Amino acid sequence: MGAAVEASSPNENLVRLPTTHEQRVSQMRMLMQVRIPPEVFNAAARDGSVGEKINRILEATKPEAVYFTTQRGHRGAILVIDLPDSSKIPAFAEPWFLLFNADVEFQIAMTPDDLRKGGLEALGKKWA
Repeated sequence: MGAAVEASSPNENLVRLPTTHEQRVSQMRMLMQVRIPPEVFNAAARDGSVGEKINRILEATKPEAVYFTTQRGHRGAILVIDLPDSSKIPAFAEPWFLLFNADVEFQIAMTPDDLRKGGLEALGKKWA
């Protein structure tokens, strides 16, 4: 998203960066589910690199939230991310693939406000 020019500013050349709300308008909230094979995670835990690897990934991708949990019986995580466009998927997934040989899945997530904006009532009438 480009920067917006402040027209009412005394200095018309000032550039205002978009606010977080403005940035989210063009992004899509996603749940990123990560499943890490035990052999790879155990090796990283044993050699002391697991914390550094996870921190590198989180610092680079800056998820909105992260929850470490199990995924189908394996160690894993659920990350809430804002995806600006689909071309950014590799930037989120590849670190997990390359450092942990992980499986990664993306799911679209909506807030209650997003759901309200979806026009379910009108769609229900249209497709009834």
